[in-house]
Amino acid sequence: MQETRSVTVVYTQAVVTVFVKGGDAWLQATVDGNPMTGAAGRTYRDGETAVFIGHEVRIKSGNAAVTQVIYNGQPMTSLGKQGEVVERVFTQ
Repeated sequence: MQETRSVTVVYTQAVVTVFVKGGDAWLQATVDGNPMTGAAGRTYRDGETAVFIGHEVRIKSGNAAVTQVIYNGQPMTSLGKQGEVVERVFTQ
C-alpha cells in the first residue's frame, strides 16, 4: 500500500540560492545588513552557486542576465539583461 502525504514548508528566513549560468558575473551580497566576506564581492564563474540565509538578503549582480535566483524554493527568472547591474532585496 502506498501512502501519500502533504507537506507544507514554512520559511522563517529568506533562503536565496544564487547560481550563475551562461557566463560570469560579479556578485555582492549582504545578509541582515552584514556584507558576506569570501562568498560575495567577487566574480562568480559560469556554473558556480551560493546560498544566503537571513531576514533580509540583498544581492547585487554585475551581469544580471546570467544571475539566476531561487527564493524560498521558488525559481525566478534571471535578474535582468546582459551586462546590466541589478540589485534585488529578498525578505522574510
